[in-house]
Formats: sequence, C-alpha cells, structure tokens
Amino acid sequence: MFTIEMLPAKEGDCLWIEYGDKAAPFRILVDAGTAGTYEVLADRIKALPKDQRRFELLVVSHLDGDHIGGAVRLLQERPHGVEFGDVWFNGYKHLVEAAKDKLGVKQALSFSKALEDGEVPWNQAFGMHAITVPDSGALPSVNIQGLKLTVLSPERQNLVALLPWWDVEVERLRKKEEEKEKKKKVTHQAGRAARGS
Repeated sequence: MFTIEMLPAKEGDCLWIEYGDKAAPFRILVDAGTAGTYEVLADRIKALPKDQRRFELLVVSHLDGDHIGGAVRLLQERPHGVEFGDVWFNGYKHLVEAAKDKLGVKQALSFSKALEDGEVPWNQAFGMHAITVPDSGALPSVNIQGLKLTVLSPERQNLVALLPWWDVEVERLRKKEEEKEKKKKVTHQAGRAARGS
C-alpha cells in the first residue's frame, strides 16, 4: 500500500504519505502548510488512535511560510502521542555546512527552537548536519522502513549563499520587535497618564 494525500494548505503544501501494511502503515509528512491551515492537519492527526501517531519522517522542504508555518504549530502544540523518527530541515545552524519571496525566517527560527525544545531528532539520517546534494556523483538516499527517499536539492553553495541574507533578515525582525515593544510602552504609559488625570 502506498498513498499520498494532499491536505488543504492554501498556497502551500502539506503531503501526508502512508505506506506499508494498511492496518499499521508507516507515515511521512512533507511540509505542513500555513499556520492558518494547521487545524486541518491537527484534526487529521487527532483522528488517528494515539498509538498510531508516529511519523517516520517530517520533511520541511524550505523556509516559505506556506510550507513551514503549520510545522511550527505542529511542534509547539504537538497533539498527544505525536512522535517523529526524524525531521529533515536545514535551519540556520546548517547554513554554514533563494530569493526573498515569502521566506519565513521568523518561522524557521521558531521551528528550530521547537525542534530543540521538544528534543525531536533533527536531520538524524544525515548525522545532524545540513541536508545537501554533492556537486557531482550519486545523490544521497535514505531507506525509511522500506521506502527509499532520494534527496534532489539543495547544493551546499545554495545554503551558504542564504547565510548573509538570513543574518540581515534576523536583524530586521529584531528591530521590528523592538519597535513593537516601544509602542506598547508608550501606549501603556499614555493609558496610565490618562487614568491618573
């Protein structure tokens, strides 16, 4: 048995793959849609018996918010019994080992933190290093419970090229958060002053 189900994910992707024995299939999840479509995925998971909520693999293909947004929520709000054999995701820490269109650096940082906080296996099949393909030679492949997966991209130089942009984007997000905090303080102080007069 081998099935691929495309869950609603707005403009993104959320692919639910089942294979093996129909009575006790192995599962792989590729991307998880947007944060706004996460509830569909959560309901699908909650419909499973608690002892069958294991995914052999969660793949977050790239940083676009419509692929990683739901994955952040999945790790942060993890439905009871959800386990992952491994998670494939090239986070900031892997960029050293793309254009700016809808890249979800903030979500990638949140996802990386959720992986670390939840003690979820991360790129385990690749020795915890970045998932990349060689400049030449055979493409890396991994056998997961009888299913052979071949990695097609990215090349190492593509990850390295993303690193400077990532640093700039993180700094921009930090400044944006500082501005929000300043506005909150000013609003709070103005409210206190109005109440005091």
